[in-house]
Amino acid sequence: MPLRRGALPIFLLLSAGTGISVGVLSLALPLFALSLSATPAEIGLIRAAAGIGLLCAVLPAGFLVDRHGSRTMFCAGSLGMILCVIAYRFSTAPSALIAIAVFEGGVRCLAFNALTATFLQALPRFGMKTVGWSKGALSLGLSFLGPLLAGALLGVASFHAVFGAVIVLMLAPGVLMTLVGSGPPPRAGTGGALASVLSHGGEILALLRQPDVAACLAAEALVAATFSAFGTFIVVAAVSVLRMTPMTASVLAATEGAAFIITVFAAGGPIQRLSHRGAVLTGVGIAAPSLAFLSLFAAAPVLFAAALTLGCGLGLLSLITTSRAATLPGEKGKVASLFMAAAGLGIALGPAFGGAVAGWFGVRAVFAAFVPLYALLAASVIGGLPIVVMARFARATYRRTCWNRWPGQAGP
Repeated sequence: MPLRRGALPIFLLLSAGTGISVGVLSLALPLFALSLSATPAEIGLIRAAAGIGLLCAVLPAGFLVDRHGSRTMFCAGSLGMILCVIAYRFSTAPSALIAIAVFEGGVRCLAFNALTATFLQALPRFGMKTVGWSKGALSLGLSFLGPLLAGALLGVASFHAVFGAVIVLMLAPGVLMTLVGSGPPPRAGTGGALASVLSHGGEILALLRQPDVAACLAAEALVAATFSAFGTFIVVAAVSVLRMTPMTASVLAATEGAAFIITVFAAGGPIQRLSHRGAVLTGVGIAAPSLAFLSLFAAAPVLFAAALTLGCGLGLLSLITTSRAATLPGEKGKVASLFMAAAGLGIALGPAFGGAVAGWFGVRAVFAAFVPLYALLAASVIGGLPIVVMARFARATYRRTCWNRWPGQAGP
């Protein structure tokens, strides 16, 4: 089906609308679990269960999108999420929420994969300067507009009404998807299901052998891990260590998210003028020092500046990975599934890694612990020197974070 004129604004509304519906659910669901007397551990398991469902579904989702078309699979994924929301609403125990979350993560993955594949298919028409716009619109809904709307709704309505609003919000993107073309028709099945699955696996292995793909997948995972760990631990550090108010801490967290969104919207054109090596080193050169500053300094202006630059660095790296995904040959469902798998691993492992570091060395050391990982990423494009330089920098940061604690934090 050919793409229709004016499709880019519709794509952006589609991405933002999808993000808003999931963003409202992500804030309402933990509060609903609390109303069912869920423990903090059970609430954590709900998020983990959704992540497990996403990881299990990410490669099959790419196969289904390529075989049946992105529009069909997006509508199927949206319908699945609606059924999950209905099931959430009538659950009476936290264990039921955990079980539903596994399925909800899988169908959400299907919808997100179809959305990403549709945008990547249309990107040659839109131009590479727009490479980050769909992700930016999705992030805007997920991390800002969705939680904001959820807070407003929960202040005046019951959980029943909020879940109803989520269902309506999930229906709207399905209508928008019908207003745009979805690229070439879906692949006709040949040789049976087993042959199709084997062919799908072989094509994914071929994609992994493309130049720079492994490094871009590592970057995608690292960006997602950093984003997830920052969102998890910056509020804890700001409130429990620096004695900031929860509102100030939330603004600090939002600063990084806002910088990320602005960067993926604004820097798509400039990033295309850099080589792959230069672009990666630019992103690493901004993100790694920002993480170190978050560990080293306690002054609020420095922390806000570091959060701002961290969002910019992560946004640049995200643009690099999206640009590489857009230029890979083959069907975009497989491409989207590869990069979603990397992001899913980062989202799952980032907080776990940060929690282990916090347990051993304190909350402030979490951010510095990511610096050597960025050194490895830089080394993958220019050799081993960045590892030596950043390892020394990380060691100095570790010594300072362990022995010169922030105000209010107990010594070792």
